[in-house]
Amino acid sequence: MKKITLFTSTVVVIVLFMSLSLRAQESCVPVNQLATNIGVHSADLSWDGITAPVWVRYYPTGTTTYKYRFANTSNMTSLNYLLSETEYTWEINAYCDGVWTGYGWAASFSTIADTVVCEPVNQTSFDISAHTAHVSWEGLTGPSRVRYYPTGTTNYKYRNAFDVNEVTLSFLLSETEYTWEISTKCNGFWTAYSWARTFTTTASTIICEPSNQLATDITAHSVHLSWESLTGTSVVRYYPTGTTDYKYRNPYTTNNVTLNFLTDETEYTWDIKTFCDGMWTAYNWPQTFTTLLDTIVCEPVNQLSYNITAHSAEVSWEGTTGPARVRYYPTGTTNYKYRFVPSTNSVNLQYLSELTDYTWDLKIVCNGVWTDYDWAQSFTITEDTAVCEPINQIAANITSTTADVSWEGLSGFTWVRYFPTGTQQYKYRFANLTNAASLTCMTPQTEYTWEINTLCNGFWTGYISPSTFTTLADSTGSYMEAYSLKNTESSTDKQDVSLIEVSAYPNPLNNQTVITFNSTGTEQYSVGVYNLMGSLVYEVVNQSNDGLNTVEINMSDYKNGVYFAVIQQGLQINKIKLIKQ
Repeated sequence: MKKITLFTSTVVVIVLFMSLSLRAQESCVPVNQLATNIGVHSADLSWDGITAPVWVRYYPTGTTTYKYRFANTSNMTSLNYLLSETEYTWEINAYCDGVWTGYGWAASFSTIADTVVCEPVNQTSFDISAHTAHVSWEGLTGPSRVRYYPTGTTNYKYRNAFDVNEVTLSFLLSETEYTWEISTKCNGFWTAYSWARTFTTTASTIICEPSNQLATDITAHSVHLSWESLTGTSVVRYYPTGTTDYKYRNPYTTNNVTLNFLTDETEYTWDIKTFCDGMWTAYNWPQTFTTLLDTIVCEPVNQLSYNITAHSAEVSWEGTTGPARVRYYPTGTTNYKYRFVPSTNSVNLQYLSELTDYTWDLKIVCNGVWTDYDWAQSFTITEDTAVCEPINQIAANITSTTADVSWEGLSGFTWVRYFPTGTQQYKYRFANLTNAASLTCMTPQTEYTWEINTLCNGFWTGYISPSTFTTLADSTGSYMEAYSLKNTESSTDKQDVSLIEVSAYPNPLNNQTVITFNSTGTEQYSVGVYNLMGSLVYEVVNQSNDGLNTVEINMSDYKNGVYFAVIQQGLQINKIKLIKQ
């Protein structure tokens, strides 16, 4: 029974496979293959019966010069760039039932004869000069290219004539026979360069040679050059005679130029190349001159180092009038630093290391040339005796969210950094020169560390001298009771004032709102903004006017949500619900 079952199953599989193969073959066979719109170099192909993607392969019959077109599922494609009067074979490869069929179902067609004549007529060369010529032709309607070269050579140059049937050739050699040929795009193909014609350029009658070359106003480091007879752009090349240390100046069409930064007591050669008759000449017509001895002394005198502190010093000198550079460094090292001194002959050096011997030297502009660094002097930085550490650090007026900190002993600018102890959730306050700062927006019942960074002797110390305090507990969690922690004065100390017509606009707010209220007295008031957790996030304290008062509240740094503004003056407390959105 097992053998019979196996045999039966095998027969079923074979029959199913044959059925699928027949179905695939039936659905992957093109019908009605047609070649239409056959021209000299093109043809349109089409077929029916296939819904799958198709590749078409086509080639001159009897060859393997295959070309391909992807027809996708359109059942048609166009062939271009075919040879005229040629039989082509084309085949189809379809993607059917997940398999490519391979190229098959060959069909053929023949392109027709090319009856279009792609040949220029009336080729003419005219307006011929020593270095230019104009060439033209007729009979072509497509783009053309001209190749031209001295006859008998392969020094080809090219010009693109597009479809204007004429072009100007430039930068030709004088008294030279040139051959020119045309390649044109006709019936979709570029022809070879053909239809050669010749012309001969004329002799150059223009003299491209300077006269009256002069070198004047010669000094130790400069000279003025001039010449005549040239009308085109020129370039001057100059160099110490007998060397190839070339330098260049472009006088354009002025026929004169000044050379600077020359070496004293040196013979220089200078020559000219000029653009004349459409061509650049070579450098030619050499002339010489000799620079003078440099008699100017470029040396500073009375070099001084003074006002020396632990981290700075002033240096000065006399005897120079031009710009200078000061280079300074710990003696015996190459840790160079630089200061540019336009013309003051003095400069202040800063950020020096205490108890260190420094060397400084000068580089100056003299006679138009920078000297080397020279004339070294030295000085020694003093010991740093300044104390850059605060004393008597105090945290006072501590509430659940605020505290005032102060210190003594510092005279420079100071920053305070504070954060929950053991974290890096830093906040900063700039204390300027006051030696005190108010810290806000803290978390209730949390130990905070605060540190100081001060500018002392020209350097920031970094955050030092950590101290700690702990904010008070927010016992109820409500914004009103959190706010009441600040009210330590007795009720008898308060004036009998009233807050009238308290409002906020806009509300809801985007980033800012303005709180307005009328006061019946002139007394200190405070506006505190609390979140729903009872934490103070914003506070303003000021003196009220008798009458209308306005307070701008900036909430741009806070999240969207519900807040409460508490306005207190004397014994009067009002609150407003604020919605930030």
